[in-house]
Amino acid sequence: MERKPVCIRLTADEAAVYDSRDDRAGAELRNEIDCRAREIIDAGDVSSVTVNHPGGFTAWYYEAPTPAYGWYR
Repeated sequence: MERKPVCIRLTADEAAVYDSRDDRAGAELRNEIDCRAREIIDAGDVSSVTVNHPGGFTAWYYEAPTPAYGWYR
C-alpha cells in the first residue's frame, strides 16, 4: 500500500495566532499542531503532513519515518 501525504490548513483564528508576535500563544499553537500531526502519522499510511497557512505558504512540515524492511502495521 502506498503512503499518501496529508495537508492541514490553518483556520483563520490559528493563522492569526501564527502571524501574531505572541510567543506564548504561538508555542501553544505549535504544540497543538504537533499533536494533530503526530496523531495523523501514527494512524499509518501517511508519508507526510503539511500544515498550510491561508496566505498560501507552508507553515510546518512533518515527515513520517520510513518503515524498516519487514515492518508491517
